[in-house]
Amino acid sequence: MELLQSLAFLATVVGLQYLLLVWYEYRQKNTWELVAEGVYERIETRRAPVSVKSFTNYILMMMTVSTVFFQDGKTCKAIDVTEILPVPGTRIRIYKNGMAEFRVEKIT
Repeated sequence: MELLQSLAFLATVVGLQYLLLVWYEYRQKNTWELVAEGVYERIETRRAPVSVKSFTNYILMMMTVSTVFFQDGKTCKAIDVTEILPVPGTRIRIYKNGMAEFRVEKIT
């Protein structure tokens, strides 16, 4: 009986932690923040190596970071927005969520 109670307690604790992590990720994905706004001029894309060291191995991967330039001189660094940018001269807003995902919105 004592073993069953211990297992139930352990399953409850682990389950609650998992649900908390899922809730946090959901909240971060759905919380968008405006990071830049203006008339889009051009974009520069650069690739850089990024190293990730885990407990057992060392991983080296390439990361692409784009710099979006606006006509008023402002810039915004973003990841994965090259495919979704409109033609130059379009007024846009760039949003970012807590999971470092970017979204571009045209202003009409």
